[in-house]
Parts: sequence; C-alpha cells; structure tokens
Amino acid sequence: FAGLPTPLRGTALVVDDEDAVRIVAATVLETNGAQIFTAANGEEALEILRTHGARISVVLLDLTMPGIGGEETLRRMRAAQANQPVVLMSGYSEAETMQRCAPFGTVRFIQKPFEVGTLLAAARPFLS
Repeated sequence: FAGLPTPLRGTALVVDDEDAVRIVAATVLETNGAQIFTAANGEEALEILRTHGARISVVLLDLTMPGIGGEETLRRMRAAQANQPVVLMSGYSEAETMQRCAPFGTVRFIQKPFEVGTLLAAARPFLS
C-alpha cells in the first residue's frame, strides 16, 4: 500500500453557511479519518468552540456568511483565547483575505471553489 496517504487524526470544525460546501468539506475530512464538527454560521461556531474547543485541532472558516461573518468570528475566537489554526475559505482573493485577517493569526487560505486535494493539503498539517 505504498503511496497511500496517512489517515487524518484530530478534529476539525467546518464553518460555512452554504450547505453543499459544509457537507462536502466535512465528508472529505471525515472519510480521510478526521472527527468533525460543523456549523452553519459564526454563532454556532463560537458555541461549539466554547463547548468542545479543547478537542478541535483546526477550524475551516468561510469568510463571507450572514450574521457574524468569518472575519468577525475569527476576531471573537481569538478574543476568547481560542487559538486553533484557521484555514480561511473564500471566493475573495488570497491576498485581500490574508491582509484583512492577518492580525488574527490566520494560518492558511483556500480559494473557493476548491478541489478535494486542496482541502486535504490545507488541513493535513493540523490533522496528523
């Protein structure tokens, strides 16, 4: 079985208001071995982090959501001492997104729509 990727370990929180994106991302990560929490918005994400934060290895966070958007969710995470690595998912450009979120210690960025391999490559360093 040489060449097969190592299964993912750890828990990811996938936050996206688009059902399809959230479900696909969660399914890909779970199929590859990760435990998953999902949230459809920033409020849900912050509640999951309050309750289960010690178990969460990485947060995959959509930048543009109704209510509390990704940037504000990230700001509130950091204010609450939630220091998990964050992979931002956005249709906006990487340069613009990273510049906006740099003060909050963002780690990675993936452009939407993304391919399965891109998602796995972004999450794997935090789920191994």
